[in-house]
Amino acid sequence: MTLNRFIEQYRDGCTQKLNQALINNEVTESSNKTLLHELQEARSAISRLTAHHARSVGWDARLMAVTQEREDMQQERDFEAHRARQAEARIVALNTRVGKFKPFRRCDVCLVLQPNFNWRYNVCGKV
Repeated sequence: MTLNRFIEQYRDGCTQKLNQALINNEVTESSNKTLLHELQEARSAISRLTAHHARSVGWDARLMAVTQEREDMQQERDFEAHRARQAEARIVALNTRVGKFKPFRRCDVCLVLQPNFNWRYNVCGKV
């Protein structure tokens, strides 16, 4: 084997290795670009989901507040309805008591509900 032939085979081997290394480099770059693109898409998806989550947390807080307010209003309504039933019962009882005295007096007595929800007796229809 001559020196020229050895050098030529060495060059051919180096050229093949260099070509294979270039092909591997191109494949790696292409794969790297694909991965970077996927990473960017994943980041934008995470950003979008984070914004949606932040809005949904706000919705949950508002929903809880509105639900609590609704329950408070229902309790207040029930309390006022009970109070109104008690007041009506007192009116009936008082009208019954007043009815017993009516033949003896010519004066009308009525029960008036004031704006502060207290009851007051009016005599002879005068407020």
